[in-house]
Amino acid sequence: MIILIIVIFTAASLIYYTLTLGISPVPSGNKVRQKLFKTVQRHIVQHHTNQKHIRAHHITATPTIKVAELGAGWGTLAFPLAKQLPQATIYAYEASLIPYLFMKLRLLVSPQQNLILLRQNFYNCSLADYDVFICYLYPKAMKKLQSKFELELEKPAIIFTHTFAIPDWKANEIIQINDIHQTKIYIYKSKT
Repeated sequence: MIILIIVIFTAASLIYYTLTLGISPVPSGNKVRQKLFKTVQRHIVQHHTNQKHIRAHHITATPTIKVAELGAGWGTLAFPLAKQLPQATIYAYEASLIPYLFMKLRLLVSPQQNLILLRQNFYNCSLADYDVFICYLYPKAMKKLQSKFELELEKPAIIFTHTFAIPDWKANEIIQINDIHQTKIYIYKSKT
C-alpha cells in the first residue's frame, strides 16, 4: 500500500510540474551530454587559466567560476561537472520536486562540495553573478530566458544551450552532434 501511494504521489508530482513548468524533466541524450560536458569543461579550464594569468599581474582573491545549470533535471550533467571541475561551483536549479529530491539523495550518497542544489524557479532569482550557464529548455522558455539574460547579465558570461537556440541571438559557435536527432549545441558569449 505504501509503495502504491509513493508511485501515485511521484506520478502526480511529475505531471503537475510538467504542466506548471511547461516541460518534463527529460535527461539529455548520452552523446549530447558527453559532448556538452567536454565543451563546457574546455571553456571553464580556459577561463580558469586566463584568470590565473590575470592574477599573476594583479593581486586579487582567487575567483571561483560560478556555473548555473538552469533546469538540472535528474543531475546527469551537474554531478559530473562538479566532480571534474573543482575550480567551479555548480548551481543546479530544478523546480520539479521529484528530480530535485532524487538529486538531494544522490548528493547524500555521493557528496560534491562544489555542487549546490537549488529548488527554485530560476526566472524568479537574479542570474547576474554567474560566469557560465547551461540550458536544455523548450523554445518558449528560451525566449523568456533571452529577455532575462538581456536584463540581468552585466558581466561577460558563456551560455551553452542544446537542442533549442536563444531565438534572437547569433551563436558564437554551433556544434552538430551525430545522434539520431542531429542535435546542436549552441555557445553564446553574452552581449555585455
